[in-house]
Amino acid sequence: MNRTLLRLTALLVAASALVVLQPLGAQETTHISRTIHVSGEYKTTVTADMAVLTLSVNKQAVSPLAAQEAVTGAADKIITAMLSAGIERKNIATSAFTLYAIYNDEEGKRNEILGYNSTSTVTVTIYDTDQVGALIQSGMEAGANEIQSLSYQKRDAQAMEIELYQKAVLNAMEKATALAQTLGMKLGKAIIVEEQSFSAQSQDERVFFTKAMAAPSSTEEAFAPGSIQMSAVVRIVFELE
Repeated sequence: MNRTLLRLTALLVAASALVVLQPLGAQETTHISRTIHVSGEYKTTVTADMAVLTLSVNKQAVSPLAAQEAVTGAADKIITAMLSAGIERKNIATSAFTLYAIYNDEEGKRNEILGYNSTSTVTVTIYDTDQVGALIQSGMEAGANEIQSLSYQKRDAQAMEIELYQKAVLNAMEKATALAQTLGMKLGKAIIVEEQSFSAQSQDERVFFTKAMAAPSSTEEAFAPGSIQMSAVVRIVFELE
């Protein structure tokens, strides 16, 4: 009986010790991290120093070979016109080619082939933006019947993107430092850094085409590159001390 009583007493003491110690252990693991979340942004406006022009030629013919030959012949003339204007061959590419049958859409004749349609696309990278208007005119005269796209860019765009992100980080640090000081605290290390967005927007190409149609005799002015608006945004989480 005495041994049994001793065992029960020991178990009760151990259980009471666990009950007392458990809140202490819980208090040790419920440490609340003090952090501050901020976003940083940097914007700038730069002048474009290069352009990418995409011209296409579209032809229809009674046979696939005739359609193919028609567009490839015109594409060759466009390339020759670009070379004659001083564009290096490595900056000219045939970027797309399509060939498909044209079917009769009349009821009962939908399997009838009326002819073939083919398109060839030539993309030109231009490093002298003053040439853009003249090159468009030369390309159209050589056989292009559509300007698919015209985009103005920066040659060192990648380096500028990195620079903008760096300045966006500095902007975030300035904000976080000011907030921490207002709270009477010190800014600690960054524990999370995220890229939020990067953009480089030039003037809508439709504006260039509208200007060119309004004043066809001054294509150089109509296709002047203008500016590119660039921005970078980051999100950073800092510790507070």
